[in-house]
Amino acid sequence: WWGYDLMHEYLQSGRFAWCAPSLGQGGSTCSFTVVDGKPPLDWFGVNFYSRPVISPFLTPGRKPWQVISDLGYPIDPQGIHEVLLRCSAYGVPLYVTETGVSINSQRHRQYMIDSYVKEILRAMAEGVDVRGLYYWTLLDNFEWNGGYSIKFGLYEWSPWPWGSDRRKRTAADTLAAFYRELPPTVPSARKFARHADLGYPQRSPAPHSIRWWATNCLLLYFAGLEWLAGLAARLLQ
Repeated sequence: WWGYDLMHEYLQSGRFAWCAPSLGQGGSTCSFTVVDGKPPLDWFGVNFYSRPVISPFLTPGRKPWQVISDLGYPIDPQGIHEVLLRCSAYGVPLYVTETGVSINSQRHRQYMIDSYVKEILRAMAEGVDVRGLYYWTLLDNFEWNGGYSIKFGLYEWSPWPWGSDRRKRTAADTLAAFYRELPPTVPSARKFARHADLGYPQRSPAPHSIRWWATNCLLLYFAGLEWLAGLAARLLQ
């Protein structure tokens, strides 16, 4: 009953079947089938930032070679390539309608843009019909879960009273260079992708911050206390 499986099946066959077994007697279900078969679809938008990796502390983590963002998820170039390959099964043009990263290191922000764009081009070279890419975002913005502390922008910006001058980050030049290099039409862009150098280095991630270690140690500490309390309660029964 995972969301991806539901929509993947629905968009290919017109059949939708959802079940949440934890909700009451026998669970909660919803199912229907589109009368005319597959639902009408002109194009499909892919929003991809990362895919989750769970640490031994049961908190967001990363694989050894991955760079971790300020929001705790890893930069995962291979992930966007795999998602585009899967979504190509819908048989319609694809747009990467949202991707980006909030990270303090500009070297790693540049790495994210370089590696993600090259993986998108790799998918195009393999025959996936990708028509466009939209980066999130041009300016630092207000995020509901972190306010102005989350920095996705290609341009740095902070609201009054911290300052309102826009300052271009070096990663903006990385993305602009790709746009300047790409041909103006989709067929020529596909041909370009087939002959482009799509390699990129795997950067060594910066070590975890003191805040990361402190947070995870506290979580482990309280989890241990909860376990000990439960054990004591069972022993005293």
